[in-house]
Amino acid sequence: MHDVTKDRVEYVFGTSIESFEEKDDVVEVRFSDGRTSGYDLLIGADGQGSRTRKMMLGPGAADAFVPIADGEYIAYFTIPRPMREGEAYMGTCYLATGNRWVLTRRSNSKEMQIYLACKLDAGRLRAARQEGVQEEKEALAEIFNDAGWQLPEILESLKDTDNFYGEHLGLVKLDSWSRGRVTLLGDAGFCPSARTGMGTTSAMVGAYILAGEIGRHCGLSKGGDDSKRGDTKDGITAALKSYEQKFRPFMDHVQKGVEERSHLDSFMSTSLGIAAVNFLVGIASLFKVNIGKWSRKENMKGWDLPEYEEMTRD
Repeated sequence: MHDVTKDRVEYVFGTSIESFEEKDDVVEVRFSDGRTSGYDLLIGADGQGSRTRKMMLGPGAADAFVPIADGEYIAYFTIPRPMREGEAYMGTCYLATGNRWVLTRRSNSKEMQIYLACKLDAGRLRAARQEGVQEEKEALAEIFNDAGWQLPEILESLKDTDNFYGEHLGLVKLDSWSRGRVTLLGDAGFCPSARTGMGTTSAMVGAYILAGEIGRHCGLSKGGDDSKRGDTKDGITAALKSYEQKFRPFMDHVQKGVEERSHLDSFMSTSLGIAAVNFLVGIASLFKVNIGKWSRKENMKGWDLPEYEEMTRD
């Protein structure tokens, strides 16, 4: 993306937003390097723990983060593992007792993606997360030390991985994604959590609709007639309103029921519960029943992706 757009977009690395202030015709942004610039629109796409969102909501406002169930945690990293003969590009999920699970997934021939999930209050994990990455890794290794399966090899590789990332699982829910000339995108505004498998999809669809509405209400007409460009402030207000109206039904569908706690959680964390799950999944596999279709969020009836002629290229 950078290579495609670098001639038309100014990229600034190594700095972050310190504060911003809305004025009549711009939002003035102060950066951590001391620089100040004015913009027509500020878009916060800085993740689940978004500082832009917290600044937009204002001091003392309750954050929009909604934890899943009674606190779930997931870590991601990759480990070196060359593809073996007969191996396919598939994901494998392993359930362990004590509300622990592991997902391995291959995206290339040289390394494996690893997901480790457990309760945030397991062991000393919650406290370790405040002490740094190394302490977080060690706490995670202690939690999964007796989980069996391929965990010894995975935990050994965890020590040296340099792309480790861990996060408290949850949703971000807001009554509105915008205030004035500030709006939110992706996990910063509507995080659906890793449970849905829809984080990237939601962010990309949201970005597409936001860009389309900005193009429709603030950009040039398809013929390039600048006289048809509306007032910037009015155009942005209209674009953000349409962004909300058109994309909100999609995100309501994706987030529906995700934070609810299942009554089967306690049973599923036991050896008996795991054996029951494995048995039922095995039966479904034998009869080629696609059980994933019942949990997928992609199939939304009655909603269609908008089309924007402003975004087509001749």
